[in-house]
Amino acid sequence: MGLQAIERADPGAGRAQLLICSRGQISLGHGAFFAVGADTAGVLLSHQWLPFYVTVPAAMAGCGLFGFLFGLPTTRLAGPYLALATATLAVALPQLLKHPLLEPWTGGVSGLSLDPPAAPFGIEFLQPDAWNLLVTAAWTALIYGVLRRLLNGPAGLAWITLRDHPTAALAVGVDVRKWRATAFAVSAATVGAAGALNTGLTHFVSPDSFPIFLSLSLLVGVALAGPSSSVGTFVAAVFLSFVPDVAERLSQEFTGVL
Repeated sequence: MGLQAIERADPGAGRAQLLICSRGQISLGHGAFFAVGADTAGVLLSHQWLPFYVTVPAAMAGCGLFGFLFGLPTTRLAGPYLALATATLAVALPQLLKHPLLEPWTGGVSGLSLDPPAAPFGIEFLQPDAWNLLVTAAWTALIYGVLRRLLNGPAGLAWITLRDHPTAALAVGVDVRKWRATAFAVSAATVGAAGALNTGLTHFVSPDSFPIFLSLSLLVGVALAGPSSSVGTFVAAVFLSFVPDVAERLSQEFTGVL
């Protein structure tokens, strides 16, 4: 049950926390960035263009650019208006991934079934599942370390100032549009990494795997984690990993409610 729960987890809860708690804006569209990262990894793995552990930075780059371009116009929005705009993205993107023009890449409704990525560099003694979990753990630790360093630096100071004292931030010359779009880009890039890691763990990716409920689950994870707690982020991830699995055993109809 543990491995199944990990494979079905939403590894992006802490990434949405960056945007919501540091920038102070609620996003309901991070499931879309998760989908972009997952499909990027799926395409690269299905065509054997990159090994599993290299698909993560590729997904981060693509999602970061997508997030920045999406974040620029949404800097004019706040509160429920931003939430509605991002929710629209979460609803529309899975349908876009089914478009006939993208079907050769995304697999359309059927999705992409992948072979489990094998361990390279002469360490084939590791089973594919063990190797994939090791890669996931390593990338997770690295991303959390980079995010903590970023939030403790000038970027984090600019984001928190914009969240708590926007007038003071403007007075000292903080570029509101640039820093808000950058926060969106960083958050999208890290959610994209979670999507790529999820593809490596599940060996399958489909547009129907990313409903609006995924974005809502990430928002629940942020609420459970709290505004600035790294430990809380891992507690929320464990909750989102195991509670749905247990709830499904009790009642499949009320799994989401529970």
